[in-house]
Amino acid sequence: MPEFLQGGGEMGQRIREFNWSKTSLGPVETWPHSLRTCIRIMLDSRQPIWIGWGKDLIKFYNDPYKTIVGGKHPWALGRPASEVWKDIWTDIEPMLHQVMHDGRGTYVESQLLIMERYGYPEETYYTFSYTPIPDDEGKTAGMFCANTEDTDRITSERQLRTLTQLGKTLTDSKTGAEIIEKTISTLQGNPHDFPFALFRQIHHHKAILKGHTDFGDSRKLLPDEIDLESDNPLAAAIKTALGTGLPHMFETLKTHVGALPAGAWHVSPDKAIVLPIVLTGKQDAYGVMVVGINPFRPADEKYISFFSLVADLIATSFADVFAYEEERKRAEALAEIDKAKTAFFTNISHEFRTPLTLMLGSLEEIMEHKKKEEDQAVAIETTHRNALRLLRLVNNLLDFSRIEAGKVKASFSPTPISAFTAELASNFEQLIENAGLDFEIKIDQVTQPVYVDKEMWEKIVLNLLSNAFKFTMQGSIAILLHADDTNLTMEVRDTGLGIPDEELPKMFQRFHRVHNVSGRTYEGTGIGLSLVSELIDLHGGDISVTSKLGKGSSFIVTIPVGKEHLPYSQIAEYDTTYSATHADVFIDEAENLFNNDQVDSKDSERTYNPALPFILIVDDNADMRRHLTTLLQSEYNIVTAKNGSEALSKIKAQPFSLILSDIMMPVMDGTELVKAVKNNEQTANTPIILLSARAGEEAKIEGYNTGADDYLVKPFSAKELKARVRSQINLATKRLTALKKIEESEAYFRRLADNAPVTIWITEENGYCSYLSKSWYETTGQEKEEALGFGWLQATHPEDIERTTAIFADANTRQTFFHALYRLRQKDGTYRWSIDRGMPRFDDTGKYLGIIGAVVDVHEQRMAELALEESQEMQRLAVESGVIGTWGCDLTTEIVEMSETTRDIFGFSTLLVTLTDVINGIADYDQEKTRKAIEAAIRHPKGTYQTEYDVVNGTDGIIRSVIANGKIFLDKDGVPVKFFGTCLDVTKQKRTNEYLEAEVKTRTAE
Repeated sequence: MPEFLQGGGEMGQRIREFNWSKTSLGPVETWPHSLRTCIRIMLDSRQPIWIGWGKDLIKFYNDPYKTIVGGKHPWALGRPASEVWKDIWTDIEPMLHQVMHDGRGTYVESQLLIMERYGYPEETYYTFSYTPIPDDEGKTAGMFCANTEDTDRITSERQLRTLTQLGKTLTDSKTGAEIIEKTISTLQGNPHDFPFALFRQIHHHKAILKGHTDFGDSRKLLPDEIDLESDNPLAAAIKTALGTGLPHMFETLKTHVGALPAGAWHVSPDKAIVLPIVLTGKQDAYGVMVVGINPFRPADEKYISFFSLVADLIATSFADVFAYEEERKRAEALAEIDKAKTAFFTNISHEFRTPLTLMLGSLEEIMEHKKKEEDQAVAIETTHRNALRLLRLVNNLLDFSRIEAGKVKASFSPTPISAFTAELASNFEQLIENAGLDFEIKIDQVTQPVYVDKEMWEKIVLNLLSNAFKFTMQGSIAILLHADDTNLTMEVRDTGLGIPDEELPKMFQRFHRVHNVSGRTYEGTGIGLSLVSELIDLHGGDISVTSKLGKGSSFIVTIPVGKEHLPYSQIAEYDTTYSATHADVFIDEAENLFNNDQVDSKDSERTYNPALPFILIVDDNADMRRHLTTLLQSEYNIVTAKNGSEALSKIKAQPFSLILSDIMMPVMDGTELVKAVKNNEQTANTPIILLSARAGEEAKIEGYNTGADDYLVKPFSAKELKARVRSQINLATKRLTALKKIEESEAYFRRLADNAPVTIWITEENGYCSYLSKSWYETTGQEKEEALGFGWLQATHPEDIERTTAIFADANTRQTFFHALYRLRQKDGTYRWSIDRGMPRFDDTGKYLGIIGAVVDVHEQRMAELALEESQEMQRLAVESGVIGTWGCDLTTEIVEMSETTRDIFGFSTLLVTLTDVINGIADYDQEKTRKAIEAAIRHPKGTYQTEYDVVNGTDGIIRSVIANGKIFLDKDGVPVKFFGTCLDVTKQKRTNEYLEAEVKTRTAE
C-alpha cells in the first residue's frame, strides 16, 4: 500500500479499495507526485476537503466532507464533479473553469447553494476556495477545495435578526392594529423564512383578515372573512390549530389555492404553518398567523420552534397592548383626579400665599414703628382684609370637604324666598352702580312654598353675583326670580366678557378656571361655582349656564318647590331666623376689585426723581401693588399695571430698569409678559423678577425657563425683595455696559471692513449673510436688501451659482473652512474672477456662530492661469498625438527619462538610457555641436537650449532630423541639476525642402 494512502479513516479505506484503473486517473502507481501529496494532506485534515483531478475533475474527499455530500456518499467517490454536483453545477462551473483553464484560484464566503443531497432541494451556505494543483510538469491538472459549512450560522443569524427586530419594533406598540402592521412589515423583511404571511383575528367563528404581506395577484388566501364552519381548506387548518392551541401544518397548498408568493425564492411554497396567537391567561386564541414555509428547508422541529417564538412575541405584544389599554383607562381616571388635585393646589397656593404675603408685609411695616399713623392704618386695614379673605377661603374649603364627605347637615325650612333673595342682592346695588354698571333686581312674589337652607342659599346668590361683577366691566348685571307650580327659577345674567364655548361644559368642575380672561382679577380657587353646584344639588336642584363670548353670560338655578324631594330628617317646618353673615366678606372683596384702578391712578399724580431707576410693578391684586410700591418707592420710581397687557402698553411708553410681575393674572399672565418682553429686541435686556405662589425647585426651573431673570416665592420679606431687585438692576447695568462695548467694537470692525480693499462678509449659524462690507455694494451694484440673506449668490455667474452654493452649504453644515473661486458680476454687468475664503466662528462655549470671510479680485491672475492651462493642454495634445517627444535628464546621474515618441526617434530598445547614450545616438558630425549647445545652456542666464541635429536610429539605422529645445534647472546653490526638453522630428519637412531646392537648381540650370 502506498505510504500516502495510509490512515484517513473511512475515506482512506475507500480510496485504497477503489479500482482507480477503471477511471481516467489510471492505477495509483501512475499518479503524479503532486496529487499524492494533496491526497495525503486531505486525508490528514479535519476540515471538509475534496480534490478534483483531470479534465473530468474526478472526485476525492475526506471523512469530514461526508456531511456535505450527504446522501450521495459513498457513490460520489471517483465520479466526475459535474455528475456529483449537477444540481449546483451552474453555480460552481465558472469558478472551476477559472481554476483549470486560467490557473487562478477562487474564494467565496457564505455562498448560497441549493443542493439535492437527500432527494429534495435544500438551502445551504458554504465558504470555500478552489486552488489549482499542478502536475509534475507544472501544468494545472486538478484543484483542491477546502470547505466550511455556514448553513446553520446564516439561517440562525437571519432568524435571530427577525426575532430581535420584531421584539424591538413591537415594544412601543399602542394598539392591536399597530402590532399587526409592524409584524407584517418585519416578516416581509425576511422573505427567505417568510415567503408570505397573513394575520386573521378570530371573532364569532370567523377569521377576519387584518393584515398580510404582498401577495401580488395571488388572492385566494385573502378573502376578508373565512367562516370557520365552511368547507374552505384554510378554515379546517385554522380550526385544528385553534382546537389544539399548537402550530398546524397546512399541506399541498398549490393543490388547494394554486401558486402563492415565493418570497426570496424562485419556487413558491407548498406548505404553510398556522400559528394560533393565544394571550397569556386566555383560553381562546385572539387570532392566527398563517405563514408560508421556506420551500428549501425541511419543516423540522427547529424551524417550527422558530415560528412558535414569533407567535409568542406577537401574543405577548397583544397582551401588553391590551393591558396597557386597561392601564391607560385607569390612568386617565387617575389623571383626572390628579389634574383636579394639581389645579386645586396651584390655585389654593396662590390664594393662600398672596394674602399671607400682604399680612406679613403689613405687620412687618407696623413692627418697624417708623410709619405714620395713616400708613399704619392702611397696613392694618390690608391685614384685616386679607385675613377675612383667608377665612372665606378656609370656610369654602371646609364646606367643600364636608359636602364630599357627606357630613353636611342642611336644615331646609320654608323661606320667604323673594324677600330673602332681594335682601341678599341689594348688598351689591351700591357697589355695582359705583362701578358704572346698571343693576336690575327683578324678583317676582313667589307664593309657592319653597324650602331652602338659608346659609346655603346665601352662598349661592352671593357667589353668582360676585362672579358676575368680577367679569363685567361695562353694561349691566341682573338677578331674576320667579316660580311656577313645579320649580323655583333664579337667573343671574350679565353683559360681561362671556365664556368660550369649549369652556362651558367645565364651568362647574371642581377647581376649574377659565384662563386668560380680562376680568377684574385672576384670583380665585376654582371652588366657587363647583361649590354652588354642590349646594344646589343638595336642594335637589340644577344649575346651567349659557354664554356668548364678548356678549355676556346667564347662570340659571332651578330647584323644586315644596319639600317632597328633600330628606325628611333635614326639614324644619318653621321659618328659622337667619341674618346674612357672609355678605360683608363678598362685598369687601368685590369693592377691593373695583378700587383696583384707583391705586394705579396715583401713577399719574406721582412726581418722579429722574436720577432714580424706574420699576414697573405688575399684579392684579391692588393690595399687592400697594404693598410692593410702599416697599420700593423710597429707592426707585414706581409705575404699576394690573396685567401683562397693560404692562406692555406702559413699557412702550417708557423704558424700565426692572419689571416685577406676578405670574397668575387676567388678560395676559406673567409668563406671556416675559415672552413678549424678551422677544422684543428693544426690551430683551430688561430684567424681570417673577412673583409666584408656587414653591419648590420644579416651579423655580419653570420660572427661569420662561426667560425670567429671577423668581421670588410668596411670602417673602421686604429685605429679600429689595436685595433681589437691587441685584438684578446692578447686573442689568453691567450687562448694558458690556453690550455697549460690544456694539462699539462691532462698529469699529465695520469701519475697518468698509475701508478694506477687499470685501468682508459674515454669516449666521443658518447660513444667512448678515453683513457685507461697503466694497461689495460698490463692486456689484447690489443694494443691502438684495444682497443680504442669500441674495449675494445672485451676483455670481449663472454657471457658478450651483457649485458655489453647494460649497458654501457644505462648509456651513460641517462648520469648517470655506473656499470658492467664482466669477462675480460687476456694476457694469461684466464678470471678474474672485476668490472667496472664510473660516468658522465659535463663541467662548464652542457654539457655532457662522462664518466670516473675505472676497478678493484675482481676475488678471486667473486669466493668466487659464491661458497657461490652454497652452499646456495644446502641448499635451501635441505630445499625445506623437508629434513632439519629451525628455528629462538628471545631471547628477546623467540618467535620461523620455517619452515613447523620443524613444522611437532614437530607436532605443533598453529602458535605461544615459546622456552619453543620447549623444552617441546623434550623427557623428552633429555630436560636437550638440555638446557645445548643452554647455552654452548651462552658462546661459535663462538656461535655455535649442539646436538641430541628425539622429541615427538605433533600430533601423535610418537618419532622422530633429529640432531640440530645452531648459536647465539649478538647485538653491546655482548648481545645474535637471535638464528638460522636447524634440521634434522634422525629417519629412527637411527632405521636402531639400527636394524643392534641388528642383529649383535643376530648372535654373536648364
